Parts: sequence; structure tokens; C-alpha cells
Amino acid sequence: MPKETWCRHYNGVGNSKTCKIGVLYESVRDASVRPNRFPCYDPVARDNCSKYEGYTAEEIAADEAQLQTWISNFNAFMQRETEDCPQCHKPVTGLSQVGRCVYARPCGCRVCQGQVPKAWKA
Repeated sequence: MPKETWCRHYNGVGNSKTCKIGVLYESVRDASVRPNRFPCYDPVARDNCSKYEGYTAEEIAADEAQLQTWISNFNAFMQRETEDCPQCHKPVTGLSQVGRCVYARPCGCRVCQGQVPKAWKA
């Protein structure tokens, strides 16, 4: 998800030793403070990486609009205003509680954690 301060090449310091274009995270981190600062998402350390490339305002706005649409669709599903799975968009006939997780039937997608919503219990 694009954010105003994130580099488009960042893929998570816990996932890899390098970013998407090969910059070694260890070579650009600011270890003088805790937690460590990385130019990938911390503007204070931005000068540590010459390859930093931020998202445009248009990309951020489009991403925010997409997120809001997903949230609206998910809320509609939870209230049973729609019966399309929020993950795979296939028709859902019911929800199953397995431990703390709620799964859609018949697709098997995990929909949420917690309890089956009241709208789906009928």
C-alpha cells in the first residue's frame, strides 16, 4: 500500500536483506537510534539512500480509494448485503467457525477472526 513516506522499492526488512532493486538494507539503516531508522519509510533517514523513490499523490489517492472500496465491500458482506466472498468473489452459501477463525463456504477462504456475524447465523 503506497504511503506518503514509503519508498516504492521497499519490501520489508523482515522479508529480505535487500529491497526490490537490490539495495542492502544494512547499508542504509540508521542504527544510531532505536528502533533503527530506514530511509524506506522514515523521512529523517531519507538521505541515507540515493535510490529512494516515493509514490506520487495520484498513486496514493488511487490506493486510498481502492482501500475504501474494499472496506465497503467487506462491511456489506459482513452485514450480508452481498453474498460474494470478499477474498475470491465467489458466491458464499454460509460461514463456518473453526477456532477463532471464520471461513466462507464453499470456497474455504478465511473471512475474519472472531465470531460468525449475526447476519450470517440465520
